[in-house]
Amino acid sequence: LDGDVDLEDNKRLDYFIRHPGARSLPYVITFEALPDRTNGLQFSAIDNPTVYTWIINQGSDPLFSGVSGPALDHTKGPIDTTGFYLVSQAGAGENGDVIVAQSPCIDLTGTMRPELKYWYHMFGFEMGNLYLEINDDNGWVRVDALIGQEPRQSSNPRTPWLSRIINLDAYIGKFIRYRFLSTRGGRFSHMAIDDISVYDANAIDVAIVGLANPTSDTASCYAEKNPLEVSIKNSGSDSLNFDTDTLILDAVVRKDTGNGFEVLATLRQVVTANLWKAADGNIYPVPRDSIVVIKFDSTFDMSDTGRFYSFQVTSHITGDFIVDNDILPSQPVYIKSQRKTGQIVSLFPNDSLCKDSFLRVSVRNHFGKLQWEELNIINEANPLAWQLGATDPINRKDYFPRLDTVHLLRSRICVELLFSEGIDETTNDVRVEIFAPWKPSGAAGGRCFAAQVQMNLRFKFRLLYRQLQI
Repeated sequence: LDGDVDLEDNKRLDYFIRHPGARSLPYVITFEALPDRTNGLQFSAIDNPTVYTWIINQGSDPLFSGVSGPALDHTKGPIDTTGFYLVSQAGAGENGDVIVAQSPCIDLTGTMRPELKYWYHMFGFEMGNLYLEINDDNGWVRVDALIGQEPRQSSNPRTPWLSRIINLDAYIGKFIRYRFLSTRGGRFSHMAIDDISVYDANAIDVAIVGLANPTSDTASCYAEKNPLEVSIKNSGSDSLNFDTDTLILDAVVRKDTGNGFEVLATLRQVVTANLWKAADGNIYPVPRDSIVVIKFDSTFDMSDTGRFYSFQVTSHITGDFIVDNDILPSQPVYIKSQRKTGQIVSLFPNDSLCKDSFLRVSVRNHFGKLQWEELNIINEANPLAWQLGATDPINRKDYFPRLDTVHLLRSRICVELLFSEGIDETTNDVRVEIFAPWKPSGAAGGRCFAAQVQMNLRFKFRLLYRQLQI
């Protein structure tokens, strides 16, 4: 510089920014692990009097339940209610208040396709905004923004959590921090975050969603050789390829013996081939955020009706670093084995009607998959002559047959058990009298014709009465 006569200080000073204690990948926060549920996440506020703040919550907020915020966390929900998540407390504060959740330093050196993934829930009609920013020692840069209430989560707090994935290729070879900024929109602005992870894109994460079989559904048929099916979700960053990555599922089934639960069966399923079927009918690796049902080759005995059974399933696959969702669930699932034939409670309009007339037969108080059956009166002496009903008779508690002759009707529970285990459970049959129409001469009608007219008038009157009530 002209006029600078002191040359001693004209030197370039090289300096380095050091990152002691930087977190290596994968860096995961599920808000489940003790002693530090936040895994280094730090909370602060920007220009607000600290009344608007973050908390780690379990279940719904008792003061705002059903109005704002989620009902359950993402890691363990929707079956297990014991999980934790991060949520803003918007009951107090000023609109526009900003709070921050900031990560420690994270090492992205040596990565090939780093990503940041997080799950969010933004239910509340006064929902504010959620921003995500990255700092690589050159200042904060906004990389994601969620503005206002999420339309897909606007109906109720039990709507599914949604995820965002941020590509971090611009930060390969660097050290970064990230921070979430939550802007208060109003009292009903409880925005939630869960399962934050920074990882290289080849990471694998298998989450056990729940039991597909057995369930407590009233159409269930519990058997001596009962199948076990488990729904799993690919929560990782890439497709889940069982041709190259072997999945192992271990299940423990326990039975209530009256003196507590005792181990009934231990089952293992090793998955070495892809199972996910696409819309085109072909089999592919499981896409990210997709679910596939795994059926175990082995079965277990669930035929002891009246007993409770518990189930616990664990997944194992190389490279899965999120372990909190590898167990179904942290508390076992309990299912009661039961089977009830029920009773036929009504024949509408009655048990005597004309050929091809409207008829509704109803069964109630049943448990198990239903099948309606019919027997023509001419075969009454033959117990093998019962036939499957003709008008969609499977698993419907109300059956609408079209009969042209006198018939016996009944419902059967769990017909598959008849063939596999010899269990034959049906309701008592009911008899329906059918009168064929006849006309002696001209337009004059006989008994059935008159009865048909009377019945149709009664049916139309009931229909008109219901319409007037509506």
